[in-house]
Amino acid sequence: GRDREMMVELDREGICFVADVPRNSMVYETKNGEAQKVEQWAQAWALSKITLRQVANGSLKTDAAMKKVWIKTDNKQNEWMSVWLLIRKDSQGKMHYVLSNYKGNNLLKLAQMHARRYWIEKSFREAKDSLGMDQYQIRSYPGCHRWMSLIMMAMLFIVSQALIPDPDYKKLTFEVTVKFAMLFLFGNPKLFEKQLFQWYLENPYIMKLLYENLIQPNLTK
Repeated sequence: GRDREMMVELDREGICFVADVPRNSMVYETKNGEAQKVEQWAQAWALSKITLRQVANGSLKTDAAMKKVWIKTDNKQNEWMSVWLLIRKDSQGKMHYVLSNYKGNNLLKLAQMHARRYWIEKSFREAKDSLGMDQYQIRSYPGCHRWMSLIMMAMLFIVSQALIPDPDYKKLTFEVTVKFAMLFLFGNPKLFEKQLFQWYLENPYIMKLLYENLIQPNLTK
């Protein structure tokens, strides 16, 4: 959200953006009005409580409000852009200040679009913690692209294994699937057997899933 040139380019290409901005970012109610910090707008607004989505413990709620504002995209050329200003207070009490060229007029929809960043950040965290996405020493763009492509393919494989239909038992978690695959492909055989026995004692059905979807296909090949 700090890069207004990028927002202008996205808008010109017809790409919808949802951009977090600092609390001291300046916006205008009208082109001839006075600039105000988005934090000041938040203090004057009455936020509405909305439900973003259902989660394991019930529903995820947030407080939010939106309003059309103007921002200057080029002070020298005196160019302007009309955008939505979204103020959102999440369940932890953190305030989010967001600019968007969203074409609709639905507060819930815009708040849900902004909340999707959680899943993006979660996927990056899992890729770093479980697959070593940030553990490389590459000094060229082709090498970086190949490494990231490999990580994304590994992520796709792991997620597809974790989402195996499992209506009666707990689904495989991302971490368990990664650990199993790494032990099976690269681990010490004795350590692999020990871990298999431990998992079997904890949940025989998960062992059945792992065998059918990871071990058996590789043995066949």
